[in-house]
Amino acid sequence: MLKKSKGLKSRLIELTKFDIKDMEGSSSEDTKRIIPKVFKTVRKAISTYKKEIEDLLKSVQSAPKEFWEELIVQAKKLGVDLVGFAPIVEDFMFENDHVGGIEVLYENAIVLGMEMAYEAIDTAPEPPAGIESLNIYAELGEATNKLTNFIRSKGYRAIGCHPLGGPILYPAMAVKAGLGKIGRQGLLITRKIRS
Repeated sequence: MLKKSKGLKSRLIELTKFDIKDMEGSSSEDTKRIIPKVFKTVRKAISTYKKEIEDLLKSVQSAPKEFWEELIVQAKKLGVDLVGFAPIVEDFMFENDHVGGIEVLYENAIVLGMEMAYEAIDTAPEPPAGIESLNIYAELGEATNKLTNFIRSKGYRAIGCHPLGGPILYPAMAVKAGLGKIGRQGLLITRKIRS
């Protein structure tokens, strides 16, 4: 029932290394506004994960179709553009989750996605692309935490994984969930948002 990494390596992201008080330039105000929200949502995800693994399930729970329909509605209300479902692939799990310390996941995933502003992402590697990425980390992180709480409020168990440096290769899981394909830049490319 629980899934564990088969050894995929990740790069270390040290949350304590970010110092935004000395930032300057045209993008500094946006960055100073977004980064604290990112870290707040990361800390919340870590906290809920630690509570979840204190008493892991020994058997599988299943939910009726109506629950999944309600979950999708809740996700859309939170600004989530894409919702997919897929079994966890252990080969996609990182050996070490340096951000949240997540070591095990349940066997199935709810995969979430939010559209990034093309105009900002098209500027990569310039600051607007980085700011847009941080903004999506913050917004999707908050939505992930709220959906995790929603699932638990309905009597089900869930491990919420923050989109910033989490325990699994998210674009690959999104492909597994049928949400799109991975572009050359490593982002999910999909036709499901716009026509």
